[in-house]
Amino acid sequence: MGNKSIKTKSEKRRDASSAPPQQPKLKQAVYPATALLAPKPKQELKAPLPEGPQPTGPVRTIILLGETGSGKSTFVNYLANFFLSGDLRALKVIIPNKIYRNPTEAGYESHSEANLDDTSMSQTRKCAFYCFEKGAVTYRFIDTPGLSDTANSTDRCIDDESINTILLAASEAGELHAIVLIINGTIARLTTNLKNALQRIAGNYPDVLLNNMLVVFTNTSAGGKNFDEKSFPHTPKKTFVMNNSAFSSLFTNWNEDDVELQEMFWKGSMQKIGELVDCIDQLAPHSTEVFRSMLAKRNDIRSHIFRATTEIEKQQQLMEKLEKLKREVAEIQNVLREEQSKSEFEEKNVKLFLEQQRLMAAVRVNAESDKDTIESEWHQAEAQVSRASTKLARKTQQLKKERRQELPSSYYIETRHERNKQNVATPYHNTLCRRCKVTCHTRCGLTFSNLIGDRAFLGCACMKGGRRCDRCGCGPNWHVHDMYVIEERIQAIKEVNYDKKEEYMQQQRKLSRLESKVTNWRYRLEAAEQEVQRYRQLLSNALTHTQAINQDENLLSSQKDEVLKKQKAIEKSIALAAKRKTEIEGQLAEAEAQLQQAAQSLKQAQEVVTLKCRELKSICSRFDFVGEIKVTRESLQLSLATLKSSQAREKAEAFIVMLGKLADGLMA
Repeated sequence: MGNKSIKTKSEKRRDASSAPPQQPKLKQAVYPATALLAPKPKQELKAPLPEGPQPTGPVRTIILLGETGSGKSTFVNYLANFFLSGDLRALKVIIPNKIYRNPTEAGYESHSEANLDDTSMSQTRKCAFYCFEKGAVTYRFIDTPGLSDTANSTDRCIDDESINTILLAASEAGELHAIVLIINGTIARLTTNLKNALQRIAGNYPDVLLNNMLVVFTNTSAGGKNFDEKSFPHTPKKTFVMNNSAFSSLFTNWNEDDVELQEMFWKGSMQKIGELVDCIDQLAPHSTEVFRSMLAKRNDIRSHIFRATTEIEKQQQLMEKLEKLKREVAEIQNVLREEQSKSEFEEKNVKLFLEQQRLMAAVRVNAESDKDTIESEWHQAEAQVSRASTKLARKTQQLKKERRQELPSSYYIETRHERNKQNVATPYHNTLCRRCKVTCHTRCGLTFSNLIGDRAFLGCACMKGGRRCDRCGCGPNWHVHDMYVIEERIQAIKEVNYDKKEEYMQQQRKLSRLESKVTNWRYRLEAAEQEVQRYRQLLSNALTHTQAINQDENLLSSQKDEVLKKQKAIEKSIALAAKRKTEIEGQLAEAEAQLQQAAQSLKQAQEVVTLKCRELKSICSRFDFVGEIKVTRESLQLSLATLKSSQAREKAEAFIVMLGKLADGLMA
């Protein structure tokens, strides 16, 4: 190791080329990749220290960056040969490749190369620390994973993992003297991968550290470099050009021309590395605490974005819970209304049953009273039958006795005989005397004359030619013709003895009264018997009615008990539903409070995201806020389809719009 006196650059280069090979005092340390795609609990991370004796002098920390395939690992091997005095014919290898598959230096057997045979993918998957000494100064180079990894060029996850790994390693370095960007000098312009890599570097490193950025073009010479340095998003402090093709093939395969060309390239490369080291010595170091702050703010942003998305999901769950609880409350209210309606209906039924029982009891009392009355009247009717039967027998006996003494109907009729004149019709006319009422001449030959006193009668035979009738002695003035003769007969005339008739009539009236009484008592007996039969039927009906009433009362009591049982069940159901409603309303109030709290948390998360983004903008002006927020926005866009609540959807859309406006405003 050289002394600590100040030397010129040429002296330093001569010392480096003439100094004997030195072994590094610090061994390689591999820093694990850490993905920060999702927020993790904050923890104190420390960079792993290389094994072996710790440096006592100043330490220069340099980060090596570059896209996949730019030659960072080969550049580290060149650095090893510079610091360890390697030779083109005996190359020192600390990072193996597909040509030199094993490290040649002790302490570098563990490396971070993934697949030595696959050149299409980044071989460095972790941050590796390589420490070299020059004089009293220790140079610590951090080899990082390649950016824009071809493992999946459309996916940000690998680049995000690499960026997080680099940032974490840089933040733990304490001080950072330079950022060395390795670029393949054979490309003429920014490729998509390189452009993406440069943008990721500029967008993830603090502005103050980018002022110490150095660029190394590999695989080319100063005259053969075609790359336009104006296309850099950030102007580098200085650029270096070197051809590091020594590790592309084995020395034994070279011809003389190849050896001569490689020696020229080797000498130029060692010279450029020396200039690079001198430039690093002149750069003022910057504390990597800004990395910690940047990582913390980035993690805070992601954490609060994640928190916001969680709050949105929580709001969705709470809104679904609210809607479910509201539906349950509505259903319970419907159940309560139905059960209340049933309860009111059953209560009316109970009142109706009680009223029916009261009426039925009154009917039963009336029926029993009617039965007793009918039974009493039935006994009275039987007594009346007995009395009527006795009376009828007595009156019948008395009537029979009177019948035996009954007078004949002719008892009061007495007969006498007397002479009577009667007109007897004849088919011829006769001469009659109106005065004496006798037939004076039968078969009168005179012309018929119905005129009394007609002078024609003077010629009748009864006149004998005179003026007086030979039979009656009356003159013609009393005679008349008629078609009957007057005969005298003896007639028996029956006459009533009114005394005997009165005696007979009294007896008949007595008999009639007795017959009437017998008939009346017979009717009364029949009526009494009919009444007894009627009362017997009424009594039977009353007994049947009473039994039916008792049966109806029993049935009514059973139905009332069933209704009361149903009413109790309904009241119990109502009580349970009301209790459940109270519980759900409590849950509803709690969910609404949680929803308000979630909305407040979402608002606070939005405010914190905005604040942290502005703070991060002040540290890293080129930070890719659009890319940082893009994944979250796309995730939220996809999750919108799963949001069933319109309010949650509106909040998610508002949050997406807010993130977009915030990113656009910060990138403007």
